[in-house]
Amino acid sequence: MLIDSHAHLEMSDFKKDLEEVIQRAKESGVDYIFTVGTEKRDWMRALEIADGHPSIYAILGVHPHNAKEIDNQTYPTLMKLCREKKVKAYGEIGLDFFRNLSPREIQIERFREQIGLARDLNLPIVVHDRDAHQETLDILKSEKAGDCGGIIHCFSGDYEMAKKCLDMGFSISVPGTITFKNAEAFHEVVRRLPLDSLLVETDAPYLTPVPFRGKRNEPSYVRYTAQKLAEIKKVSFEKVAEVTEGNISVREFQAALGVDDYKYRFLSGTGGNLEGFLFPKTYDVTSQTTAHRLINTLLKQFNIETENLEWSRAQSLGVTPYQVVVIASMIEREAKLPEDRPLIASVIYNRLHKGMKLGICATVEYALGYNKPVLSDKDVEVDSPYNTYRIKGLPPGPICNPGFESISAALHPASTDYIYYILTGANGKHSFTADYQQFARWKAELNQKQQ
Repeated sequence: MLIDSHAHLEMSDFKKDLEEVIQRAKESGVDYIFTVGTEKRDWMRALEIADGHPSIYAILGVHPHNAKEIDNQTYPTLMKLCREKKVKAYGEIGLDFFRNLSPREIQIERFREQIGLARDLNLPIVVHDRDAHQETLDILKSEKAGDCGGIIHCFSGDYEMAKKCLDMGFSISVPGTITFKNAEAFHEVVRRLPLDSLLVETDAPYLTPVPFRGKRNEPSYVRYTAQKLAEIKKVSFEKVAEVTEGNISVREFQAALGVDDYKYRFLSGTGGNLEGFLFPKTYDVTSQTTAHRLINTLLKQFNIETENLEWSRAQSLGVTPYQVVVIASMIEREAKLPEDRPLIASVIYNRLHKGMKLGICATVEYALGYNKPVLSDKDVEVDSPYNTYRIKGLPPGPICNPGFESISAALHPASTDYIYYILTGANGKHSFTADYQQFARWKAELNQKQQ
């Protein structure tokens, strides 16, 4: 339900009880944590933690405090480590003119260099800015950092700065300081920003939110930041959790994470460009996103868990690997129980092969390449939980990030003649049938219960 977009689990503060900290985060509804290694001694530890926990990813870079320590081995080492599959971004990098632990001119030089390094790695960046707002904006603009995109971590600027960052394709990350009594100015900034531009973070072990201020911060406390954000935005906590979690996915999709050309051609299923596969209007809200970058990111992301999946089965199923990912995202959204996944996959394929509607958003049908050769403005604007353009500002495609089991089910659907399913169990269990009359009876019974 929640993502802590920025923590430092590799730091010595968590040496004695790291596993307990991670378990408390899970129990508090934190699905994913991004742990940020900011200096040479922390990089391998951050990677070890990420590699040892499916719910944790790493971000690596050199903090402005340590900019003076960069030598001729630093960047080659980072280039190698940042190609590891669980590294999702480059950072935190930037300027800190409050503490000035590295000389300002060196901070500026290293900031510029690291933006270039992130561009070479095709990674989004995580930006640290303290008491250097204008200088940070100037460098982001002059270095064309919008090509990378990323996150402004622990945002402390005003609304005008936030708007300029959003215009460059960055997200704004909200830390625990939003819960402090003296944070009224920050509240006003957040109030004016669209929810779909915001992330939440702890920066653990620092910046502990109320009611734990003064103690060590940890990822489980990110829910208090999300609760305060919900209060300020006048929306439910669940809405904040859903949207901020989705915003991380948007940035992953928008980042070009680098995939070999042959893999791109394999994923497209055509050997050609997918520009025509996506609806042009959606590019208005996906800053510098192209079909190529979206597909590259998809494949990079799913290779993390799906190296042993039989992608070649897609052809025998009559779909491309990209369409398998779209179908898997539908299964991920619909299925609560593992045993339902291959059955739901069977229904989707049976309906596709019969040319039947899927009962979902037209944008998903368009992404699957059937029954909707052209999208209208009305299609793109429809308020549907499956409309990736409406919800995430993305071209038609996967409605969420599917896990291993859902992708596996999409590649190995059950062999049935089912074309209908309906939620009939309180535990998330579905019932399946090929008989419309039976489906209609189940639906009527369900409607009666809900009344």
